[in-house]
Amino acid sequence: MLLDLLWILIAASMVIAMQAGFLCLESGLSRSKNTINVAIKNLADFGLAVLLFWGFGFGLMFGLSQAGWFGTTGYLFGDSASPRDYAFFLFQVSFCGTAATIVSGAVAERIRFVAYLAITAVISGLIYPVFGHWAWGGLVEGTGQGWLSRIGFIDFAGSTVVHSIGGWFAFAAIALLGARTGRFGDEQRAINGNNLPLAMLGVLILLVGWFGFNGGSVLAMDETVPRILVNTMMAAAAGGAGALLLSLVFDRYPNVLQIMNGVIAGLVSVTASCHLAAPVGAVAVGLGGACVCRLGTHLLNRWQFDDVIGAWPAHGLAGAWGTLAVAFVCAPEAFGTGLSRWSQFLVQSIGVGVAFGWAFGIGGGVLWVINRFVPLRVSPEDEQRGLNVAEHGVSTELVDFLTELERQSLTGNFSHRVTVEPHTEVGQIASSYNRVLDRVEEEQTKLRAAGEERELLNKQLVEAALHAGKAEVATEVLHNVGNALNSVNVGMSVASESIAAAPIDLLEKTIALVRSHESNLGEFITKDPRGRMIPGYLSQLCEVFREHQSQSRSELAKAIEHLDHIKAVISSQQDYAGNREVEEPLFLSRLLEDAEALNGRAFERHGIEVRREYDDLPEVLVQRQKLLQIVVNLLRNAKDAMNGAPVKILTLTLRQEGEQAVIAVQDTGMGVAPQNRDQIFRHGFTTKRTGHGFGLHSCANTIREMGGSLDFESDGIGCGTTFTVKLPLKLAVEHSCRAI
Repeated sequence: MLLDLLWILIAASMVIAMQAGFLCLESGLSRSKNTINVAIKNLADFGLAVLLFWGFGFGLMFGLSQAGWFGTTGYLFGDSASPRDYAFFLFQVSFCGTAATIVSGAVAERIRFVAYLAITAVISGLIYPVFGHWAWGGLVEGTGQGWLSRIGFIDFAGSTVVHSIGGWFAFAAIALLGARTGRFGDEQRAINGNNLPLAMLGVLILLVGWFGFNGGSVLAMDETVPRILVNTMMAAAAGGAGALLLSLVFDRYPNVLQIMNGVIAGLVSVTASCHLAAPVGAVAVGLGGACVCRLGTHLLNRWQFDDVIGAWPAHGLAGAWGTLAVAFVCAPEAFGTGLSRWSQFLVQSIGVGVAFGWAFGIGGGVLWVINRFVPLRVSPEDEQRGLNVAEHGVSTELVDFLTELERQSLTGNFSHRVTVEPHTEVGQIASSYNRVLDRVEEEQTKLRAAGEERELLNKQLVEAALHAGKAEVATEVLHNVGNALNSVNVGMSVASESIAAAPIDLLEKTIALVRSHESNLGEFITKDPRGRMIPGYLSQLCEVFREHQSQSRSELAKAIEHLDHIKAVISSQQDYAGNREVEEPLFLSRLLEDAEALNGRAFERHGIEVRREYDDLPEVLVQRQKLLQIVVNLLRNAKDAMNGAPVKILTLTLRQEGEQAVIAVQDTGMGVAPQNRDQIFRHGFTTKRTGHGFGLHSCANTIREMGGSLDFESDGIGCGTTFTVKLPLKLAVEHSCRAI
């Protein structure tokens, strides 16, 4: 007697521990933003179920029968109860909690907490105990049998009484609630759980608890218990193996959710016949449970019914299958009902059909009424936010991290770094993200600094021109620093391209990928091949940014060298501004060589052939800097004029005409249109898109001041141009003799 009581109490404790299994399973298969809500539902529904079952559920189920329909005694259980009665109550109340919590996982992620408690009250206080009386009324001696029990209905531990009732009631609830946003329709997508290992732990806890579920239903420790436990284990193994094979055939990979539900379906299926079947029968029942569970999952997707954990296929359909299978896997003489195999099948079918009509039909009708007064579903905004926050005012580190990313995306302000939770997967991602932001900000700061330096030099150029007092000096300075400034621009462009080429778009795609798996980030990073690459990929991004940084630094260092050179040129030109009238002796051929050298790289880049026709002129006195700048300006204009020309030939001529030295610059470029001949030297006139219109004007004025002239010849567009400089031929030797 005491051994029987001890076994019942142990079995009851094991069944109650199954609540922890359901909690892990449902939390693991939900998105992280809803896990707290799912967990508290499993705790709250068990507490409510216990109170309601104690108040009147136990009486409805096991009290003195009213014509086999419901019990009329045993309400507010406990008055003058025996030790065995207490043990029996504890065992049965754990079953009631199981039936209630089956619904929790199916309706997860979109049901209001208060509405869920109302659902729990309906199934715990009405649907489960009334049907339980029909099938199990009479387990307490002297109370009378329920009407299904009288006709020979067999359901040893509740394949239908507990699991099908819970599964069909869950089916009614999900039909009324509708699918989660984005699950079906135009945005149809699979919504993965956040922690599959936790869900698997839940399945293992359920498996262990099921030994108490089935073994305790003997209500004694006798010789049938070992057989029941073996059958329970064999059916679970067969269900998991069957689901694995089916997933390999239809999905082409081991589908984790299908395998987990296959194990549960095997357990549910054998619950009705575990006391009568042989192990081979238990294996057959478990395999059949996996098949009907797979079929049910397919139907749910086809009908677009959203069952988060697959409660209806694994409990509703598998329970119905297991109940019907009693007639085939057990010997007729073992039924104890005196019915033949087919007669027993008919009775089992009646029980399964009544369970459907009672739980789905009547239960669904009650839910419809409740929904009219207490809306079952949360608002779309709350569903998007997550029920942890919307229903309970709590959050998780992943939700906080994604919220910060969303705020940055909306405001465009990346100056603040996201919060890093140390020693967590989310914290590792946040830390890598912050390092990438640091690298990008560092590169942008260096680029801005270089740009500011360039603007400062431009300002100094203008100031130098103003200080000199004449526009031609500004032109002279600009041309002298032209090559260096071009190098600066090239370096800055390379640095800018390096920054632009940095894989910011890949980083954004990575962030989007993380955000799309916010519901199962832990599993995604640890299990999914793409997710497992994210931490390493972010580290690789940092290396890529480091390479871009190195390249940008190199180009910026070169730019700084050229900027230093430009500073020196500016300084020398500022010094020259006060001494620009000084004449010095030189050979004009040497001056032409210097001018050509200043443009040499540009000529090479543009494929220009330079031809020289120099007469042997003596050393003359000229204002070297002015004349050099004029020639450089003419060479540059010639280069620009030949941009796009089919033939690029530049001819430099030096000759003597009487008392004048003549320098001619001839190109094969675009030429001068007839309508522009009279204004080519006018101040502000230019044919260049980026020209300033004072170069040739300044050159002509300067040459006149030196006593010479500047002319040009062109036969029109496409016929080239020749610019001719004529200067007085002041021989350096004569000047020296006169000075003596």
